[in-house]
Amino acid sequence: MEIKKVAVISDTHDMLREQVLEIIKECDLIFHAGDFSSNHIYDSLRALKPMYAVRGNTDAYWNNDLPLVSRFEILGKEICICHKKSDIHYDMGDFDLVVTGHTHKYHEAYEGKTLFLNPGSCGPVRMTLPVTMALLYISQEEIEVERIEIESDWGSLAIEEELQLRPLIEKVIKSVKKGRSVEEISEKYKADPKLVEKIVRLYLTHPGVDPDGIMTKMGI
Repeated sequence: MEIKKVAVISDTHDMLREQVLEIIKECDLIFHAGDFSSNHIYDSLRALKPMYAVRGNTDAYWNNDLPLVSRFEILGKEICICHKKSDIHYDMGDFDLVVTGHTHKYHEAYEGKTLFLNPGSCGPVRMTLPVTMALLYISQEEIEVERIEIESDWGSLAIEEELQLRPLIEKVIKSVKKGRSVEEISEKYKADPKLVEKIVRLYLTHPGVDPDGIMTKMGI
């Protein structure tokens, strides 16, 4: 019996974790439900495996050619991918599988014959949400799902910490303009070096980006 093993990810927001990459290498296909946030992530994933992908709300500035909705068939299973459910203008009951993203929250449930799957986000940590993705095993007989939780790099942000993140980003940007290093900034503001490094990297690799833009790229 032929089985396709599929890595299902979403909301990578300019981050590809090593654990995610290792899992993808063992798969046949990638489904990405949008919010790559950069062509670098898109190109890196396409170089690994064949990929079905859609455009998320942070993708329009770099790739308007990505579709909002992708519908296709694999081993007789009718599949639809979109970033948000509101993007779909079809009868979703016609599909065997509907993959969505955007919420950063893992969700897996059947409605009638249709499996609705949101793999959550395997990009930057957002508040207390876990970092997740999914594996699909698709055959002509069935679709099996496996939820995967990824180890995060600097832990989940508490809600109060996230509310304070924008002021920290503003301070980091000002410090970078003054030529301060990640270590100096981290020590000065008593901030996690991994978090500061990420803010600095996003600022330096996206000329003109403002604090709100950095928060968007971090999935916040």
